[in-house]
Amino acid sequence: MDSRLTVRIQYDELRKFLDSLPPPNEHLVTRAKLARLTTLQFQELRTDVFDDALRRRTNTVENE
Repeated sequence: MDSRLTVRIQYDELRKFLDSLPPPNEHLVTRAKLARLTTLQFQELRTDVFDDALRRRTNTVENE
């Protein structure tokens, strides 16, 4: 799979998840922590979040 496509899919999934959350003030602390991550750390986190979201979605579909 093209790496740009992979990044786009991961970004879209992360955006959907974040948009589904209520915006409490704690998110400001979380954003600050995310902003301090290196590029490599952010890529690893992004991949982990995407994999977990995909696993959860797959498990939900299989359990229906």
